[in-house]
Amino acid sequence: MSLITKSNHDELYRKAALEQKRWRDKLLAQKPQVILDSAAEYLIREELLQLLEERTLPEDFAEALSWEVRPLATLYKSLYIDISETIEEELWTAIYNAARDSLYKKERKNSNGS
Repeated sequence: MSLITKSNHDELYRKAALEQKRWRDKLLAQKPQVILDSAAEYLIREELLQLLEERTLPEDFAEALSWEVRPLATLYKSLYIDISETIEEELWTAIYNAARDSLYKKERKNSNGS
């Protein structure tokens, strides 16, 4: 009989999935405005969980993250700190580019219609 052991990565995913389930259950018990205010965090946490399911970290990394009481909260906090300014710049760039493209289309339409 062979002994099957779970990897650190499997343990991390299991722990993160349980954390997300509890977080979601707690969120759904809140007022609608709180749920709306938490929508972006929910989406990002789901994406992080999906990545943990689909990809594999080195065993020592997975073990270190599984030591965290709330690994998804740790990942989200790290991500938010790292990208909060980047996201704002990316959004502004998207707004700027869309406006520029709309202006270009209008100018092209006006020059073709003249």
